[in-house]
Amino acid sequence: MTDSRERLDSFDLVGKAWKSAASAWLKMPAVFFAAAVFLLGNSMVGRLAASSAIGPHPPAWMSLYVLWGGNLILQSVLSSLVYALAAIAVHRFILLGETATPRSWPVRRFLRFVGWLLVFQILFWMYLFSLRWHLVQLILGISILILTVRLILIFPALAMDEPGGIEINWNRTRNQFWRIGAALVVALGPIYIVEFVVALGVFSQWLLGGSVFTPSAILMSAINALLVTVNVTVAAAIASWAYWDARAAQTVR
Repeated sequence: MTDSRERLDSFDLVGKAWKSAASAWLKMPAVFFAAAVFLLGNSMVGRLAASSAIGPHPPAWMSLYVLWGGNLILQSVLSSLVYALAAIAVHRFILLGETATPRSWPVRRFLRFVGWLLVFQILFWMYLFSLRWHLVQLILGISILILTVRLILIFPALAMDEPGGIEINWNRTRNQFWRIGAALVVALGPIYIVEFVVALGVFSQWLLGGSVFTPSAILMSAINALLVTVNVTVAAAIASWAYWDARAAQTVR
């Protein structure tokens, strides 16, 4: 039987994602505000480490590499834990109507989700560290973009404890790259722009000799942490609806 069901277009995904993300925030505000608070603390620790590394008495080069490397690993792991907390909550809210607290989640589900987030974090850092090699950076950038869109359904699948992995979710996004990619750009683009402006304000103040712990810097960091959390929830909502759409299309084949 051929698939006669009309698929959700990019604007359908964006509209449903924003509406569902807003509903999730209203139903589970404690989860998402806690995630934002953890992200704020994580960013403050990272900036404190960076300040000590390039301050008036920076450590030796070897110690500097260890400090930056350790800070990078710590930031990646902690942020992945927080992203997983928010994203799984959104996935299960949209797909199951669940508003259970994270304490009731199986540990295996959470750790698998965090593991996949770390994979994408590593790819992102590889891209940033390839700045000197433009061709390598271009190839990595295109590869990461394709992998992100083609494998985005693996996250709601993990949240649903669905068996299977890369192959089944890769196949579900076949011929759907532009539809899902456009939805991500339209939904997340404005938030990323505001995030960038806020982060630039904090960074500029820091470069001009200001402390990362002034009231204005803390306020801007808090706003940025809140925006990042909103970004994660909207991205998770798009993935959830794209996953729902792919599953629904399979049932009418």
